[in-house]
Amino acid sequence: MRQRRAGACCTFRAQEYRRNPALSARSRDRRQLAVGTATMLVESGMQDAEIYAAALGDTLLDLASEGRLREALGRPRRRWAGFADQAHLRKVKWGREYAAFCAAHDIHRVVQVVVRSPKSLVPIEHFRAAHAQQSALLNGRLRYGRKRFAAGFASDIIAAEIIPAAPDGDAVDLHFHLASRATTDELVAMRDYFRRSGWSWWDAVTARSPDRYREPGVLANYVAKGLACALHRGSDAGHGFTPQTTATLYRQTRGLAMTRSTGAFRAWKAELQRDGLVVAEDNRRVWLASRALRARRRRSSAVKSVRSGSGARMSNILLFDTVNHIAPRVGKPNESGSAQFGISSSPDRPTRRA
Repeated sequence: MRQRRAGACCTFRAQEYRRNPALSARSRDRRQLAVGTATMLVESGMQDAEIYAAALGDTLLDLASEGRLREALGRPRRRWAGFADQAHLRKVKWGREYAAFCAAHDIHRVVQVVVRSPKSLVPIEHFRAAHAQQSALLNGRLRYGRKRFAAGFASDIIAAEIIPAAPDGDAVDLHFHLASRATTDELVAMRDYFRRSGWSWWDAVTARSPDRYREPGVLANYVAKGLACALHRGSDAGHGFTPQTTATLYRQTRGLAMTRSTGAFRAWKAELQRDGLVVAEDNRRVWLASRALRARRRRSSAVKSVRSGSGARMSNILLFDTVNHIAPRVGKPNESGSAQFGISSSPDRPTRRA
């Protein structure tokens, strides 16, 4: 395995920061949607301790912003992909990591695949068990299909998505999105095999979709969108979730891996974790940085902000989803030997080119 080295972490300078009002408004809207979801959970009769994380005193950022940061963000909520702001951060991370993986392996185009099992209609109170069962069946189908019909077919990401299939959200349609790499013949072979097995199969290539091939980061952003879209958009038939069914979905899916990496992408992420590296980015580039070094620098920056009286400026930066507006340019390896990748930004802002 080729040895990876961490690159020098760039310092984010507040005076170089350019605030985008449109992106800031979307960030605020996501927080408001998350607060509304938390309110629905409370209305269902759930205890606050199940929804909100315990606040152990004031943090450095609370002190630096004189409470304005906590007032703007609201009570800290537990991690769940149904909260819109948390779902957004998760999907952006998936997009960043998958784009870096594809850039490192000279992969430029990937294909979206959507599959459904014959038992895709799932009662909400049995969702966790059904998800585990159908995920295991899908893994088996993919392994057998590659072995018998399409040896070159590769799926890097498998993401579960739900659509409410009953008026009150008592049942959902469970299906899976795949970020895949394959030729047209391999996609046709896998499609025919899945359909013979009773599964439905749709892929952008054989279906002649206008977006037959997608940029890796953009596709990962889409498939890893989490539960928030289903909660707030509902279905085309007008079905949605009540406070009671939202609470059931919360208990059934909290801590559940709705999006997971597979194959070569999973192995690549494991190598980074073993080497103590993370995929980092700023407004110019994406690089591999030391996890421990970034943690130390974050703590140091927070302390320095409190001492210098610039806490308000830091809170303004943190309140804005900076990762949502990043458009790194194609770069070359830096002096320390770390890889720098040119990747697509999130769909909220078009990619800038070098």
